[in-house]
Amino acid sequence: MDHPNPSQAEDIRLILVTDNTLLGSLLSSQLREIGGLSVQVASPAALEERGVERIEKGTTLLLDSSAFNRLFRILSASATQMPIIVIAEQISLSLVRKVLQIGGKGIIPTDFAPDLFRLALSFVMRGEVFFPSSAWLPMLRMSAECEPGAAANAADRPAITWREREILNQLFQGSSNKMIAYNLGITEATVKMHLT
Repeated sequence: MDHPNPSQAEDIRLILVTDNTLLGSLLSSQLREIGGLSVQVASPAALEERGVERIEKGTTLLLDSSAFNRLFRILSASATQMPIIVIAEQISLSLVRKVLQIGGKGIIPTDFAPDLFRLALSFVMRGEVFFPSSAWLPMLRMSAECEPGAAANAADRPAITWREREILNQLFQGSSNKMIAYNLGITEATVKMHLT
């Protein structure tokens, strides 16, 4: 696989999609100063109007989480092969699933230091996938705790199934029973049964 050379910034096109003008100008100036990248800032409305399919090949889309949620249906319906990266303040398992569902290449937390942010961004722009440990450690812990006998041996908590943990995780994120059922592809009655 041919990876772009990070020093060839003129060959890399980056569109930052956000309605937050402060975030857009700060991030684009940081990326210009640190990485020499040219960043075009666009609103989600402009991208909806323009159409994802009409974006030039070789462009990387960098979306803040609200723009990603707004454009999720459009991105999942399009057949584009451009790298899509989400910038998020809070990373949840449902966000990770949604990013992976559309073929996204990663999530970068907003609290990353500028040099770390640039490093994660260049990693994705080279064709790799980047998810911070806050995105995958909870899943790793859940799978370890759900192995046969692992939860039963823990004296401080009752043994619950992997599905019950998945439902509890979404509940802790503020999802309603109806939304949990939709996200997991099960009925609302099944959600209630697992919660009981």
